[in-house]
Amino acid sequence: MLLRTLLLSLGLWLGLVASPAYGADAFIPLDDPLYEQVSEWVARGLLPADLDGMRPYRWGQLATLLDGLPPLQYDSDRQRLRQWQQTIARQQARLTGQLRGRASWVDGVPVRHAPVPAQAGAPLLEGDGGATYGEHDGALLQLRLEGRPTNSLTLVVAPELGLGRAQPGNRFWQQAYLLWRGRGLQLSGGVQPLVWGVGRLGGFVLTDQAAPRPTVRLNMVQAATLPGDLSRLGRFRFDLFTSRLEADRMVPHALMSGLRLEWHPFTWATWGVSRAIQFGGRGHGASLSDFATILTGRNLVTNDTSNSIGSIDLALHLPLSAGRGLTLYGEYAGEDEAGFLPTKPALRGGALLAGLGGQRRVTVRAEFVATDVVYDHKRWGHQVWYRHGVYQSGYTYRGRIMGDPAGPDGRAATLEFSHDGPQGRVALSLGWRVQRFSEPAREDHRQVGLRWQRLPVGPLWLDLLARTEQVQFDDGRRSRWQSLWITTITLPFARAAHG
Repeated sequence: MLLRTLLLSLGLWLGLVASPAYGADAFIPLDDPLYEQVSEWVARGLLPADLDGMRPYRWGQLATLLDGLPPLQYDSDRQRLRQWQQTIARQQARLTGQLRGRASWVDGVPVRHAPVPAQAGAPLLEGDGGATYGEHDGALLQLRLEGRPTNSLTLVVAPELGLGRAQPGNRFWQQAYLLWRGRGLQLSGGVQPLVWGVGRLGGFVLTDQAAPRPTVRLNMVQAATLPGDLSRLGRFRFDLFTSRLEADRMVPHALMSGLRLEWHPFTWATWGVSRAIQFGGRGHGASLSDFATILTGRNLVTNDTSNSIGSIDLALHLPLSAGRGLTLYGEYAGEDEAGFLPTKPALRGGALLAGLGGQRRVTVRAEFVATDVVYDHKRWGHQVWYRHGVYQSGYTYRGRIMGDPAGPDGRAATLEFSHDGPQGRVALSLGWRVQRFSEPAREDHRQVGLRWQRLPVGPLWLDLLARTEQVQFDDGRRSRWQSLWITTITLPFARAAHG
């Protein structure tokens, strides 16, 4: 009864939430350093945790939070605020966009997919919208256009072309969607990215590891409080989507739906619950009543016609003295369920220490991920995560896992140091990943990465990435170091600002 009352109150309140003061704008690309910068400001207590677990978000959503910003103490923070405000102003133009060229070079063993569908993912790559890079040279060319025909409607098209051995995640339209922003809600439809979770790359349910999918999405613009006495419970928001997967898989055109609920009991805390379900597809039709049964967490009596993944995550943002801050976060996820409780669990834990150095520009992040902890390999077998007996292509889209790149039966750890200076962001990362952890064919991947992002050189932005990795096998053999270099040059533009 209490849950029903809360949901009813939330639904009624959504119709009363005032529209933001900012016009429509597109989702911010997921490779923008803004996401890490916002996480650092949240850790330091400069921003509330409203944008934590649902990416991408819009410049207008960030602008609403910046309106309530307290006076800033450090010159570096004031400079960052001016840059954000300038970009927000440019995004209000009738037409904005960017021309992006990405040149790549791979040396050593080619970046490739493993033969197991659930393992499909390139060790050298994390995120990047499903793009692949073969050995030696390649290039990706993208034109991104964002048009605003009305104050509440935005159209985005981003065709992308692969040259040489580099290929985009989707065949041509990397992104193409229509976004409508209403009173407290936003509705989008088309090929668009979606990431859930409070981890470095998202969570176990959705990351940017695979290409954007054809999706219809409905979510709240900002977290909102419930009316009356229920306002003391804190702020809530939700994200709901339905996607159609590709035809070239064991069950062609399977559907995937998901729901994420977030609760912000305080400005410094985020509690999230996420769930995604694969169902339907050619030869596996599901009626409305079948879908309702699947949604409750139960399989159909006649057949196991759904693949479900769910997770619970928590992030605590603890401002420290002198402009520093610490974020602690964790996630518990289950592949499948039994009696409404997750089975075959996976765990994530991490910490982000922000605001180090004289101008509070240095950040340190550490994260550990495991899909084999508290897990009975004798009972369930190996390689269980992101796999399914009916949907045998696994939890993938166009050959890449839609969840965490650690994959099934794996462990991964990352340590990253970053410096957010006046001319750009420099990040040094150290990574370790074990694939097939409990099998004889275990692989230990050791990785070093260096990234220099968004350095303005005249009208151009630069993004330089170098990453190298060595693999050690269970018999003691080591691969030669394989390396990946990517240089991205972006030319942004804007025309015909709103009057």
